Amino acid sequence: MLRWIRVGFGKDILRKGEDEEEGDGRLERKGSRLRITRVPGAGDEDVARNLWGRQVLAIVLWYITNGSTVMLNRYLFMTDVGFTFPMTLTLMHLVSGYALSTVALKYFLRDLDPIPLNKAQYTSDKLKFATLFVGNIILGNVALKFIPVSFMQTIKSMTPFFTTLFQYLITGTRYTNQTLLSLFPVVGGVILATLKEQSFNMVGFLAAMAGCLVQATQIVYASKLLNEGKMDVFNTVRFVCPPAVIGLAPLIITWESAALISWITTQGNNQKPFALLMVSCFLAFLLNLSTFSLLKVVSGVAYSVSGNFKVVFVIIISILLFKNPVTPLGMSGCAITIAGCTWYGLIKNRTIEPNSRTIPDVLETVVVENTNELGSEELRTSKA
Repeated sequence: MLRWIRVGFGKDILRKGEDEEEGDGRLERKGSRLRITRVPGAGDEDVARNLWGRQVLAIVLWYITNGSTVMLNRYLFMTDVGFTFPMTLTLMHLVSGYALSTVALKYFLRDLDPIPLNKAQYTSDKLKFATLFVGNIILGNVALKFIPVSFMQTIKSMTPFFTTLFQYLITGTRYTNQTLLSLFPVVGGVILATLKEQSFNMVGFLAAMAGCLVQATQIVYASKLLNEGKMDVFNTVRFVCPPAVIGLAPLIITWESAALISWITTQGNNQKPFALLMVSCFLAFLLNLSTFSLLKVVSGVAYSVSGNFKVVFVIIISILLFKNPVTPLGMSGCAITIAGCTWYGLIKNRTIEPNSRTIPDVLETVVVENTNELGSEELRTSKA
């Protein structure tokens, strides 16, 4: 977006148009380009504190809902319950999420208007996001069916690597060499953890790896759509349901329906599995809300990095609950991966993130083109 600003070369004060407040800034001229940087003022500290508080709350809620959902889903797939139908479980999560979101919008969140689910709403970007969203859930459930939670979470720690790659490919974000170097232990740790995994299953491993790819792409699209204000949390959950039902229904009928009917008939008067499925659906709804709420207050990379600290908590709890065997090599690989993610998190502010939701050291930078053709007092600018 182009706009006019007034500046004086060599001055410390940057004066913008009449509709914008005066603020501190610095000017750097290089050839025909003028770099104008506005630095934070006193009021920005309150904004930063409020944002950090929202970020911490969003991350804590995400940790709780994510851990609870993963643990319960894994339990549903185990022999105690025997509900080994990942696509059916995904469909149940989406339909219940649609219903709960609709109720919330109608009776509790009247300041938000339900987006009409018509053909015009399903743009190319939104359909891509919906496909990625559903695919990520399916792949996660398939992985949980075949491999332990601890192993799946270690593999999912590679998400920052793919997020970095896809943000470069999709949004043009560029990263420093030090940031890219920090990703090597992330990838190497996952490889090390895989070598001696006692519960290794190729189907589960491939599903988890594919889930990393899909989730990384989903993060980029979700951050873009949410931060542009195109979708709010509840309408996003509603939005993905119709295409998901259309896509999943024939797959479920083909591959899961016969075994699902048999499983239902064998339950008899045992209501526990059905109660657990209802709880799982509600937790999945809360997880979706916490995930999208988190993406509203942090950048895509920050989201993926904070997820790796959650991995430690989920892995420890899953080992205690399910008592799955873990080798020293596997734990070493997991530790290396988490260390790499920690390193990555510590230097992430050195990356250039165009759509970052955090408060950086420099709030705004614009680059002025063709200063030789324009006077020193009036310059037309575009954001760098």
